[in-house]
Amino acid sequence: MKINWKVRIKQKSFWVAIISAILLFAQQVSGAFDYDITVYTDQITNIVNSVLGVLV
Repeated sequence: MKINWKVRIKQKSFWVAIISAILLFAQQVSGAFDYDITVYTDQITNIVNSVLGVLV
């Protein structure tokens, strides 16, 4: 099965899922080192949602 990356990259849901996965991973890693980045990830999520909202 082949994934059509050109089509996938153009979808908003793809970017929301990728960025959410990256932020979740960053939270897990920072939690392992006893560092809280929840405020930063919330701000990044809001910025990304705003940008994607404008583009779509």
